[in-house]
Amino acid sequence: MIAELGTTSSHDDHHEQEVPLIRTAYVRLSRKVYACLAVAVTALVLPAGAFAWYQMYVQNHTMQPLGFQYSSFNSGLNYNAVQWNVPLAIFGLTLCDSGGSCYPYSYDDGGFFSEFRTISYGRAKCHWPYSNQTVYVSFCETSN
Repeated sequence: MIAELGTTSSHDDHHEQEVPLIRTAYVRLSRKVYACLAVAVTALVLPAGAFAWYQMYVQNHTMQPLGFQYSSFNSGLNYNAVQWNVPLAIFGLTLCDSGGSCYPYSYDDGGFFSEFRTISYGRAKCHWPYSNQTVYVSFCETSN
């Protein structure tokens, strides 16, 4: 049962009025129902954000000649980026599946490079292709 039948007094500065108890209980119930509905609608409208994933898989690292680093495995990767400090030196990015097969590398020489290829399940890889030089890498990062 929602509430008992009857009345309660409500006082204000000018007059006293009778408010039915059934009405106040209904208003309280309605607020709870609306709050539950708001939570449910929010959960249905924003599901993509709940599954978003990001990883900075290299941070402030000196990469050795011919060095590379991998991210963790995840599904739906669609972004991979690197920032390094050797001007006009190329850096490579790729995505690899769980079996070790990778897309061909994409290379750039701008000091920052990002790509937007997609892999259903796998990991990101950044690669320093020079055999005679180390490089300071600010970050390699990936997300889905």
